[in-house]
Amino acid sequence: MGASNISSYLDSLHPELLCLYYSQVDLYPNDGAHYCNYTWNGVSCWPLIIENTTASVSCMAELNGLRYDTSKNATRYCAAGGGWQKSNYSQCQLVEASSDKLSVHNVNIIF
Repeated sequence: MGASNISSYLDSLHPELLCLYYSQVDLYPNDGAHYCNYTWNGVSCWPLIIENTTASVSCMAELNGLRYDTSKNATRYCAAGGGWQKSNYSQCQLVEASSDKLSVHNVNIIF
């Protein structure tokens, strides 16, 4: 399978499977630092990141049949020692389609 075929295949995977894939192939650097590992929290895939750093991922496109504005980001802090804190989806805005316009609502979701 060529590189472009692999890329197409990975793009077609469910985000949870893709997160699992990355957790197996993107291993911790051997530099003595602590890292938070790739983690699927039921909504987003949080990347491998060094401790004491905040990760940022695009808001989910859809959750429970509701659409969200993917131009915003959710965040999650990787604490000292490499432990994930709760995800913060407070910037993710619900987008409601109506016949005349799109309306956006703030929704606070913490995982």
